[in-house]
Amino acid sequence: MRKRKSAEPQSMQASFVASALPRVRGNHTQKKRKILGAIVCLVLLVGVGVGVYLLRNRTTKKPMQTQEVDAKVQQITLSEQAVEQAKSEEEKVLTLLFLGSDYAKNGETDKAISTYEKILEFSPNNEKALAALSTTTYTAKYKEKAEYYLARLIEVIESNPESTSKKSLGLYRKMLTSAKSGEFKPLEEVGQE
Repeated sequence: MRKRKSAEPQSMQASFVASALPRVRGNHTQKKRKILGAIVCLVLLVGVGVGVYLLRNRTTKKPMQTQEVDAKVQQITLSEQAVEQAKSEEEKVLTLLFLGSDYAKNGETDKAISTYEKILEFSPNNEKALAALSTTTYTAKYKEKAEYYLARLIEVIESNPESTSKKSLGLYRKMLTSAKSGEFKPLEEVGQE
Protein backbone atom coordinates (compact mmCIF):
# COMPACT_ATOMS: atom_id res chain seq x y z
CA MET A 1 0.00 0.00 0.00
CA ARG A 2 1.51 3.32 -1.08
CA LYS A 3 1.22 6.43 1.02
CA ARG A 4 -0.37 9.34 -0.71
CA LYS A 5 1.89 12.39 -0.84
CA SER A 6 0.22 15.68 -0.15
CA ALA A 7 1.06 18.69 -2.27
CA GLU A 8 1.04 20.90 0.83
CA PRO A 9 3.76 20.64 3.49
CA GLN A 10 2.42 18.86 6.55
CA SER A 11 4.29 20.95 9.12
CA MET A 12 6.43 24.00 9.47
CA GLN A 13 9.46 21.71 9.68
CA ALA A 14 8.55 19.89 6.49
CA SER A 15 8.00 23.24 4.80
CA PHE A 16 11.38 24.45 5.98
CA VAL A 17 13.17 21.34 4.75
CA ALA A 18 11.29 21.35 1.46
CA SER A 19 11.96 25.01 0.70
CA ALA A 20 15.42 25.65 2.17
CA LEU A 21 17.43 22.57 1.30
CA PRO A 22 17.08 22.50 -2.50
CA ARG A 23 18.37 26.07 -2.74
CA VAL A 24 21.31 25.34 -0.48
CA ARG A 25 22.11 22.18 -2.39
CA GLY A 26 21.90 24.06 -5.70
CA ASN A 27 24.10 27.03 -4.84
CA HIS A 28 26.48 25.57 -2.23
CA THR A 29 27.25 29.00 -0.87
CA GLN A 30 28.88 29.15 2.53
CA LYS A 31 26.63 32.01 3.60
CA LYS A 32 23.45 30.02 2.98
CA ARG A 33 24.88 26.98 4.74
CA LYS A 34 25.83 29.08 7.77
CA ILE A 35 22.38 30.67 7.88
CA LEU A 36 20.74 27.26 7.60
CA GLY A 37 23.03 25.94 10.34
CA ALA A 38 22.16 28.88 12.59
CA ILE A 39 18.45 28.26 12.08
CA VAL A 40 18.82 24.58 12.92
CA CYS A 41 20.86 25.46 16.03
CA LEU A 42 18.19 27.92 17.12
CA VAL A 43 15.45 25.33 16.67
CA LEU A 44 17.51 22.78 18.61
CA LEU A 45 18.23 25.18 21.43
CA VAL A 46 14.56 26.03 21.79
CA GLY A 47 13.67 22.34 21.70
CA VAL A 48 16.34 21.40 24.23
CA GLY A 49 15.28 24.31 26.45
CA VAL A 50 11.71 23.03 26.45
CA GLY A 51 13.02 19.53 27.13
CA VAL A 52 15.04 20.79 30.10
CA TYR A 53 11.97 22.57 31.44
CA LEU A 54 9.85 19.45 31.09
CA LEU A 55 12.48 17.27 32.77
CA ARG A 56 12.74 19.62 35.72
CA ASN A 57 9.00 19.99 36.17
CA ARG A 58 7.79 16.50 35.36
CA THR A 59 7.11 15.53 39.00
CA THR A 60 5.28 18.70 40.00
CA LYS A 61 3.51 19.40 36.74
CA LYS A 62 -0.21 18.69 36.42
CA PRO A 63 -1.19 16.17 33.73
CA MET A 64 -1.32 17.71 30.26
CA GLN A 65 -4.64 18.34 28.63
CA THR A 66 -5.66 15.81 26.00
CA GLN A 67 -5.38 18.38 23.20
CA GLU A 68 -1.79 19.20 24.16
CA VAL A 69 -0.84 15.52 24.17
CA ASP A 70 -2.54 14.99 20.81
CA ALA A 71 -0.67 17.96 19.31
CA LYS A 72 2.68 16.63 20.55
CA VAL A 73 1.97 13.14 19.25
CA GLN A 74 0.90 14.58 15.92
CA GLN A 75 4.10 16.67 15.67
CA ILE A 76 6.24 13.61 16.38
CA THR A 77 4.32 11.64 13.75
CA LEU A 78 4.93 14.39 11.18
CA SER A 79 8.63 14.50 12.04
CA GLU A 80 8.88 10.71 11.70
CA GLN A 81 7.27 10.95 8.26
CA ALA A 82 9.70 13.70 7.25
CA VAL A 83 12.62 11.42 8.23
CA GLU A 84 11.21 8.62 6.06
CA GLN A 85 10.81 10.99 3.09
CA ALA A 86 14.27 12.57 3.35
CA LYS A 87 16.24 11.92 0.19
CA SER A 88 19.70 13.34 0.76
CA GLU A 89 22.00 12.92 3.73
CA GLU A 90 21.61 16.61 4.52
CA GLU A 91 17.82 16.31 4.60
CA LYS A 92 18.05 13.20 6.75
CA VAL A 93 20.30 14.99 9.26
CA LEU A 94 17.92 17.94 9.52
CA THR A 95 14.80 15.83 9.87
CA LEU A 96 16.44 13.60 12.50
CA LEU A 97 17.51 16.73 14.42
CA PHE A 98 13.90 17.95 14.36
CA LEU A 99 12.57 14.54 15.41
CA GLY A 100 15.05 14.33 18.30
CA SER A 101 14.05 17.82 19.36
CA ASP A 102 10.38 16.82 19.28
CA TYR A 103 11.11 13.80 21.46
CA ALA A 104 13.07 15.97 23.90
CA LYS A 105 10.21 18.51 24.07
CA ASN A 106 7.85 15.65 24.82
CA GLY A 107 10.07 14.39 27.66
CA GLU A 108 11.09 11.24 25.77
CA THR A 109 14.79 11.59 26.54
CA ASP A 110 15.90 8.09 25.56
CA LYS A 111 14.16 8.33 22.17
CA ALA A 112 15.74 11.76 21.60
CA ILE A 113 19.19 10.38 22.39
CA SER A 114 18.81 7.36 20.09
CA THR A 115 17.53 9.65 17.30
CA TYR A 116 20.55 11.96 17.61
CA GLU A 117 22.85 8.91 17.71
CA LYS A 118 21.44 7.77 14.34
CA ILE A 119 22.91 10.94 12.81
CA LEU A 120 26.37 10.01 14.09
CA GLU A 121 26.14 6.65 12.32
CA PHE A 122 26.54 8.34 8.93
CA SER A 123 27.93 11.73 10.03
CA PRO A 124 30.19 11.01 13.03
CA ASN A 125 31.52 14.57 13.39
CA ASN A 126 28.18 16.36 13.11
CA GLU A 127 28.45 19.24 15.59
CA LYS A 128 24.71 19.81 15.84
CA ALA A 129 24.00 16.18 16.70
CA LEU A 130 26.87 16.10 19.19
CA ALA A 131 25.66 19.37 20.77
CA ALA A 132 22.11 18.01 21.05
CA LEU A 133 23.39 14.73 22.52
CA SER A 134 25.65 16.58 24.95
CA THR A 135 22.88 18.83 26.21
CA THR A 136 20.24 16.09 26.34
CA THR A 137 22.44 13.58 28.19
CA TYR A 138 23.70 16.31 30.53
CA THR A 139 20.21 17.50 31.50
CA ALA A 140 19.08 13.88 31.94
CA LYS A 141 22.15 13.34 34.20
CA TYR A 142 23.46 10.37 32.22
CA LYS A 143 27.01 10.71 33.53
CA GLU A 144 28.95 8.42 31.18
CA LYS A 145 27.12 9.47 28.04
CA ALA A 146 27.29 13.16 28.94
CA GLU A 147 31.04 12.94 29.54
CA TYR A 148 31.59 11.04 26.30
CA TYR A 149 29.52 13.32 24.07
CA LEU A 150 30.80 16.54 25.65
CA ALA A 151 34.43 15.42 25.23
CA ARG A 152 33.71 14.35 21.66
CA LEU A 153 31.96 17.65 20.86
CA ILE A 154 34.86 19.69 22.27
CA GLU A 155 37.32 17.63 20.21
CA VAL A 156 35.31 18.11 17.00
CA ILE A 157 34.91 21.87 17.52
CA GLU A 158 38.61 22.34 18.29
CA SER A 159 39.68 20.33 15.24
CA ASN A 160 37.40 22.22 12.83
CA PRO A 161 38.72 25.71 11.97
CA GLU A 162 35.39 26.60 10.32
CA SER A 163 33.28 25.57 13.31
CA THR A 164 30.47 27.96 14.16
CA SER A 165 30.43 26.64 17.74
CA LYS A 166 33.79 28.02 18.91
CA LYS A 167 32.03 30.58 21.13
CA SER A 168 30.30 27.78 23.04
CA LEU A 169 33.50 25.89 23.88
CA GLY A 170 33.74 27.46 27.33
CA LEU A 171 30.21 26.38 28.19
CA TYR A 172 30.82 22.83 26.94
CA ARG A 173 34.03 22.60 28.99
CA LYS A 174 32.19 23.75 32.13
CA MET A 175 29.43 21.23 31.44
CA LEU A 176 32.05 18.48 31.07
CA THR A 177 33.68 19.44 34.38
CA SER A 178 30.28 19.47 36.07
CA ALA A 179 29.37 16.07 34.60
CA LYS A 180 32.70 14.52 35.62
CA SER A 181 32.18 15.69 39.19
CA GLY A 182 28.64 14.29 39.16
CA GLU A 183 27.17 17.67 40.16
CA PHE A 184 25.20 18.32 36.95
CA LYS A 185 24.68 21.97 37.74
CA PRO A 186 21.69 23.54 35.95
CA LEU A 187 22.65 24.93 32.54
CA GLU A 188 21.72 28.43 33.67
CA GLU A 189 24.30 28.23 36.49
CA VAL A 190 26.97 26.70 34.28
CA GLY A 191 26.48 29.45 31.72
CA GLN A 192 26.81 32.20 34.36
CA GLU A 193 30.08 30.94 35.85
